Amino acid sequence: DSLRPLAFRAVAVSFALSGAVIVALGVHMVPILAAAGLGAQAPLVGMLMGPAQVAIRAVDAAMWRALHPLSVALISGLALPLGVFSLLAGLSPEIAGTAFAILLGIGGGLSSIVRGSVPLALFGPRGYGENLGRLALSGVILASIIRGQPMSDLLSMVAVIALLIVGRGLVQLWKEDVANKTGAEMKVFLREKLYRHVLSLGPG
Repeated sequence: DSLRPLAFRAVAVSFALSGAVIVALGVHMVPILAAAGLGAQAPLVGMLMGPAQVAIRAVDAAMWRALHPLSVALISGLALPLGVFSLLAGLSPEIAGTAFAILLGIGGGLSSIVRGSVPLALFGPRGYGENLGRLALSGVILASIIRGQPMSDLLSMVAVIALLIVGRGLVQLWKEDVANKTGAEMKVFLREKLYRHVLSLGPG
């Protein structure tokens, strides 16, 4: 339990960094492949990323159910640097570009899975939704910092989210208060009804 906050921060940072890398490489996929020597073939080779994402998700669902989520996360994390390495390994443009697109698809496809499975495996089902929300918020903030977004924009975004959290908390308190009052009123009503019924039966 003492390491839980540290583990949560580590997961948040890793999710944010991997997400930023996947988005950056995906957005600049065609220029990267073109610069690697594929030229006009770059868009066609880049299209392999989508099928690779679908295929690896099918493999995970069908064959990797027994794997621990951290193992799947490790595969996802290794796929990204391996994809970049394939462009720098001196391979032919066709092989390097194909490997890059497929490995990026594998990393991205598994990334969306581990974002849900890793928090559940590490922190348990209790507060699962809250943990996912905190990780998503941390990812947005870290990604904004990496992009060089002004701090004023970040503060305004955090303020809006904080207001939403406070509003949700107030609504939840109101719901619990109404539920408690309704429950108390129902108990009184049922007791009175039972008492009148017993009186109506008489001493016999």
